[in-house]
Amino acid sequence: MRYWLCGICLLLAAAGIAAAQYDPVWETDVPDPQSILVIGLANTDLDTQPELVYLDNSGELDQNQMFHFIDTKTGNVDWESDVFYRIYNDSLRPIRLEDIDHDGRAELLFVGQYDPEETFWFMYKFGGAGIKSPGYQLVRLPGLNQNFPNPMTHATRIDYSLPAQGQVSLRIYDKAGRLVRTLVQGNDKPGMHLVRWDAKDDEGKPVAVGEYCYVLEAAGQRLVKKAVVVR
Repeated sequence: MRYWLCGICLLLAAAGIAAAQYDPVWETDVPDPQSILVIGLANTDLDTQPELVYLDNSGELDQNQMFHFIDTKTGNVDWESDVFYRIYNDSLRPIRLEDIDHDGRAELLFVGQYDPEETFWFMYKFGGAGIKSPGYQLVRLPGLNQNFPNPMTHATRIDYSLPAQGQVSLRIYDKAGRLVRTLVQGNDKPGMHLVRWDAKDDEGKPVAVGEYCYVLEAAGQRLVKKAVVVR
């Protein structure tokens, strides 16, 4: 069975009309609505019309997930992403649709897998280096997840991902900007990595209660998140 996703509707409100009426501007065919997740509405390309972006989870066992970009003026599918084995969307790895590079167009940022063995942060960006004609470029990025648990008492987990092998550092700083602990320093392989911080400094002493920043530096990027220590 196929279902219909009703598009943009116009509100017809004029003097003498007793009740507001809605007329459909367009409709577009989609899979079972229980299998889709609407990510948001944002302008992602060169025109001024926003796109409706949704995730299609209709594949079996999370092995056929992909994004769709719908033109809100016509209801046509502007573009469909690659097919992923799995795309994550939770409190630690939320799908984000926002203007990350401040170019006036929204990018789609998410954690995903082409296969079960490799997990990366990905970004879909319209245009960009290497694009000979208008289109969306898939970029692999270093990623830093929110630590868990947070707040923490004695230990917490920090996940990060690398798009390629290279130099990486992961450091903990206090609110005054002083270096507290170096968790990672050196050359690391691509993929997802898990690091445990035991709430101690580089001398092995328990840190004080309070707020800390953990900073990932890799592939020319500097990513920062906050962790809170409680007792």
